[in-house]
This record gives sequence, C-alpha cells and structure tokens, in this order.
Amino acid sequence: MKLKIFLTAFIFGSAIAFGQNAQEAVELIENEQGFGIRAAGMGNAYTAVADDYSAIYWNPAGLAQLDYGQIYGSLYHNDYENSTGYFNSSISDNRTFTKLQSLGIAYPFPVRRGSFVIGFGYQKINNLDGFAEFGGFSTKDNFFQVGDEIVFNKNIQQDYSIYNDGGIDQWSFAAAIDLSPNFSAGLSLNFIDGDKTYTLDYLQSDDNNNYQTFPDDFSSYDYYQRILTNYSGFNAELGGLFKLSKNMRFGASITFPQTMTIEEEWSESYTLTFDDGFTSDSTVSGSYDYELELPFKFSAGLSYENEMLTISSAIDYRDWSQLKFSVPSNRNPDDYDELLSENTIIRDKYRGVLSYSFGGEFRVPRTGLMLRGGFKNVPSAEKNLSSDFDRKFYSIGVGYAVDKRTTLDFAYTLGEWKRNFDYAYSSDTVSEEIKSQIFLFGLKYHF
Repeated sequence: MKLKIFLTAFIFGSAIAFGQNAQEAVELIENEQGFGIRAAGMGNAYTAVADDYSAIYWNPAGLAQLDYGQIYGSLYHNDYENSTGYFNSSISDNRTFTKLQSLGIAYPFPVRRGSFVIGFGYQKINNLDGFAEFGGFSTKDNFFQVGDEIVFNKNIQQDYSIYNDGGIDQWSFAAAIDLSPNFSAGLSLNFIDGDKTYTLDYLQSDDNNNYQTFPDDFSSYDYYQRILTNYSGFNAELGGLFKLSKNMRFGASITFPQTMTIEEEWSESYTLTFDDGFTSDSTVSGSYDYELELPFKFSAGLSYENEMLTISSAIDYRDWSQLKFSVPSNRNPDDYDELLSENTIIRDKYRGVLSYSFGGEFRVPRTGLMLRGGFKNVPSAEKNLSSDFDRKFYSIGVGYAVDKRTTLDFAYTLGEWKRNFDYAYSSDTVSEEIKSQIFLFGLKYHF
C-alpha cells in the first residue's frame, strides 16, 4: 500500500519539476556583465571608449582605434554571498568560483587611409554561478499531493540547498573600419555557447510528529534534482563610434534579436520514509529542449578623454516583455503548453529596462599607473518592484603599463541586490539578499 502511495507522489513530482519559468528566463540574461578588465573598473561605461579587444562586446566599432595588434586575456573570481529569509529563519553563506573570462586577439591591417581592424576570440559574458540555502518550519500549505489527497503538506520542517555553476560564452569574430575621419563602424558576429549545472536538495520532515495515522504516517520526504543545461545560439551586434571633437566621442550599438536553443538533461530521485522505518525510493531521468527568443538590445554612451583623464557614461535598453519561449521546429507544441503559458506572464509582469553606468580613469603622470572607478545600476525587469531590487555594481580598478607593449590590469566589482523567488515545494516566497564580489586579473600585449 505504501509503495503505491509513493509512486503516485513520484509521478506528481515529476510532472511539475521541469521547464523554465518566466523569472528564470529573464534572470538568465538580465545579469549579463560582458567582459573586459578596464571596462569593469570603469563601471562598464565602455560603449564610447571601447579601445581594446573588449570592444568586440561593448561596441565593435571601437576596434578601429587600435594602431597595434593586441593579445588579450583575463581571469575571473567571484565570491558570492546569499542571505536568505524563510519563515522567520535566516541563513547566510558564501561560495567562490574561479574561471577563464576571455582570450582573444585583434589585428589592424595596413590601409591607405583610416583603419581596418579584425578581432576574434572567446569570452564569458555572463556567469550563472549562484546558490541558495534556506529552511524553516512551515505552517502553510505547500500542496504536497498524493493521488487525490493532500497529505504531509504543512506543519513540517523544510530545508533547501540549491547550487548553480556555469555561464554563457561567446566565440566572436568582429571587424571595424573608419568610414570617415570622424566615424567608425563595426560588426561583431557571436556564436553563443554555454552550460549550467543545477542541483536541488530538498528535505521535508515531520519533526513534530504531526503525521501519525496510516497512510499519512510520513517521517520525511527527501528529494534530489540535477539538471545539466546547454545553451547555443547566434547573434550579431552593429556599432558606430563618432568623434564629436578632439576629446569627445559618442558610441552606439544594436544587438539584434536572437533565438537561444536550450537543451536540458535531468535526473531526480525521491525517498519517502515512514514512521515505522519503511522507505521507498526511485530515480528517473530524461531530456527536454525548447527555445528562448531574446529581444533587441540598444546601447549608447558618451566619453571625454585627454592625456590624463577619461570620463564616460553609458545606457542600455532592453524590453523584457518581448522575451518569448518557443517550440523547436521538430517538436509537438501540445507538449509545451505549460512552458508557452509563461509567455503571458512575461508580457504582463515584465517591462522595458533602461540601465545606466558611469566611470572614469586617471593616468598618473610618468608612472604607467592607471586608477579607475565606476558605478552601474540595472533596474529590476519586474514591474512594481522598489529600487531595492535594482542590481547595483560599484567598481574600482588599476592598470599598470609594465613597458610599451605589456599592460597588467586588475578590477574589483561589488554587486548588491535583493531577490524574491518561489522554489519547488516551498510554502512561501524566499527573500534573498545577494552580494557578489568579482575580482578580475588580466594582461594586454601589443605587437
């Protein structure tokens, strides 16, 4: 009898466990930070500066400013802290992640007039690393279902551990050319690749022995889920850089809409333990794929530069209400009803967002030392949320010209924001306060 009950619960759990929701889809791209150590040190206000290899991301037209070939590489280290609140219980912990951020080359070709530069390489533009741990005694219904009955559903202890590790990568090829003495144009073609490993450990236990009568004499329900996700796609970015005067530049770029293909391989296991010690467990696995259509991204910036100082500002706009789930061409749309219903939520719940950033660099005379600082604010894409849910990033950076060919760079970015999320089987919304400390190290070599 107990085995039959367990299998019914297992089928119910599998039916709700998979398929990305609207909030996860937005967050997949919303925290995209791009790459580049000088850019990071200046708050990513780089659209109108873009004078090194990282222009391949910020504004490909900026590559035309390179007079020499450049080899570029950087490393990324993230100290990620999440403080959670759930049923009057709070937990704070941190995890660290270290990865290669970029490796590329840019080369200017000899031309009779102006400039023609190409660049190609690899960069990680969005780190999907993160975690959340929380737990508490739930007095609310979490709709744990067995057949047509609702049992073991409240007055229970709930404990969660969620872990993400991965990122979105670009393999890029770009070219830039001076079309006139005061205007450069560039195009970047980006092949998207990436992966993420997601694990969820969930324990639901009858700590107060509220469930004693058969068939509801549960002691605990232990659930483990693992999802391996692969991302692939292609996009193009068109940029322009205008010299307004000797010292001032205006930059703008358009990243065109793209379709990202998402493939998931999942596995999950359940163990149900009863008061008499009887246990029943099982494991299932499978695969699932779908597509995510990303809208336009528009960027613009203004910079001022003289021999000692660079000051810059930038804005980015993307309408998240135009984000859309779609069905692969060789799939039956009837199998995607639940996923496609999230498109209505996206249209109703999300909005267009204008983020802004500003920063600067001071070059200390006769030392080869460059001091940088900046700030970036990314408002929440969800409607009707306060500015507490905006993502705020504070940056400092240092560059040092070892010689005429070699420059070492360092940047530190502190990111802070709040997040509310409803997890599988949770009885209430989890509040999260996230702090991300990113350290970047890299080298530029001119040849």
